[in-house]
Amino acid sequence: MRCRYVTGINTPCFNARGTLYFSVEGDLWHGLIEEDEPWTLVAYRYAAVATRCTYNGSPMESSTRQLASAGDELIINHARMGGSGWGTITALPAPLLDLSAEWDTPDLNGQLTTAGKIAGALKELGDGDGRISSGSSRDGTHAWLLWPDADKALLYTSGTAKEIRVTLPESSEKE
Repeated sequence: MRCRYVTGINTPCFNARGTLYFSVEGDLWHGLIEEDEPWTLVAYRYAAVATRCTYNGSPMESSTRQLASAGDELIINHARMGGSGWGTITALPAPLLDLSAEWDTPDLNGQLTTAGKIAGALKELGDGDGRISSGSSRDGTHAWLLWPDADKALLYTSGTAKEIRVTLPESSEKE
């Protein structure tokens, strides 16, 4: 797939309507794949959520490490870049721009307006880190997040997060 002006995409996620969301250098993007020869990614940066800094110390930068779609919201695991440790699970509104119609990249005013709407609608759902797995239900109404070292998962539906217990079957390996 041809990706012009970006080095590649991370954390790809589709909603139930086939809309593509992904991250580039930690920021959220919204796009589609045109079936040209070769296939081409057409997208714009929806939300600048990566935090960047430079100083003489341990990296504190954070970015989108996992992404899932749940209805009209996106669930992100926002965690340290290039490391393990602290992070936050956050829900934010999904883009409203219809990419199936003729569209153009939002101008600066449009981007700043969107940033304000996103900031006012963020919902912190709990702590996370870079090791969490996530996904979306087939119908696109639920998102799930699974912690590898705990017997818990988070199920997110219609603006509500519910912690659920996960019990893994005992190992059947014979020695």
